[in-house]
Parts: sequence; C-alpha cells; structure tokens
Amino acid sequence: MDEPAAASDRADADTRSRITFRRDRVRGLCTGIIESGLMTFGLVVAIRYFELPQALKATVASANAFGLLLTPATLYWFGREGSPAARAAARNFLIGAVFLAAAALAPNAWVFVPTLVASAMVLAQQAPLMVHIYTANYRASHRGRLLSNSIVLSLITAILFTTVGGHFLDRDLGAFRWLFAIMAVAAAVSAVAVAGIPSQPITASGGRNPLAALRFVREDRTFAWMLG
Repeated sequence: MDEPAAASDRADADTRSRITFRRDRVRGLCTGIIESGLMTFGLVVAIRYFELPQALKATVASANAFGLLLTPATLYWFGREGSPAARAAARNFLIGAVFLAAAALAPNAWVFVPTLVASAMVLAQQAPLMVHIYTANYRASHRGRLLSNSIVLSLITAILFTTVGGHFLDRDLGAFRWLFAIMAVAAAVSAVAVAGIPSQPITASGGRNPLAALRFVREDRTFAWMLG
C-alpha cells in the first residue's frame, strides 16, 4: 500500500474511532439507567407492587440470562440478514424502549411481566453487537482506555439512578411508572446515539447451526454459573 493510501486509511480509522467514542459515551450514560433499573426496580416492583407468585418472580429475575442464551441465535440471524452492527443495535434499543414504555403503563401484572421480560431479553442482545463495533472501530492499543470511559459513565448513572429512584419508590411504589418511562427514554436516546456509529455488516460464522455456541454452557461451568 502506498503512503498516501495508508495515510487516508489511518484518517478514516481515526474518524470512526472519534465518532464511536463520542456516541458510545451517550450510550454508556443511558445504559447505566436501563440496566440498573431492570435489575433493581423491575424485581422490586414485581414483588412489592404487583405481589407476583413465586414462579413469575423467578421469570423476572432470570429474564436477562434467558436473553444472553439467545445471543448466538440472534447474531446468526443478524449475519444472515446482513445488518450493520450499529443498525441492529439501534433497532434493539428502539424495541426495548417500546417494551419499557409498555411496562410503565401496565395496568396489571399480566402486562407488566411480559413487557419487562421482553425488554430485558431484547436489550441483552446488545453486548455482542457492541463488541463487534468496538473491534472494528477501535485500535487494539486504545480499546481498553476508550471502553473504560463508557463503563465508568454507566456506573455513575447506575448509582445515581438507583439511589434517587429507590428514594422515590420508598415514598410511593406507584412512582415506578415514572422510572420506567425514564428508562424507555434512555433506550430511545441510545438507539439514536448508536445508529450514527459507523459499522460493518455482521457476517454469519461458526457453521450453519445458530445455537452452536450454546455448547459453552455445558463445557464451561463458570460460564454456566454466570448465566444462572
């Protein structure tokens, strides 16, 4: 490759990295709100507000793990579809926002539980999609530093949201509707932020079996324990 072409490629790579970093910080801020709300407030509302039976409580608690188990199949589907990773991630965030909004408006447990579980499962698909984006857009030598910024922002917003949200729930459990509305807005903002990240189409790999990666649940006990 001649020197001008190499310089152009480096400039393009730097541009992709800057755009990804800027937009991923917005996603990181919103993710702290969404994930902390799903893991904390979802179960609290299910138990204290809707007084769910034991079986439904377990369904709510394990929704994220179920979603993680589906990631091999969804990645395979995105690969067959030829979707760019950012577009697939934005679509997931948008679908998650719709389900969170429905949970905020739920009149009873029979609406709240399915919408909450669906939102958790859909949003669980984001992790491998974002890894695909980071791998393509960040240089290996800078990847850890750039990722740590978004992670720290997520932790900060998670702490703030759970602290303030917990205070409101202690005063009025019905305030969960406002908290879930905030989570829905955060998911929608994430969709807009991620949609503008440059990314390549996901390629289907690993054979024709979309569930092939599930063998790690059987072969790796630590991985299986984390999912459980």
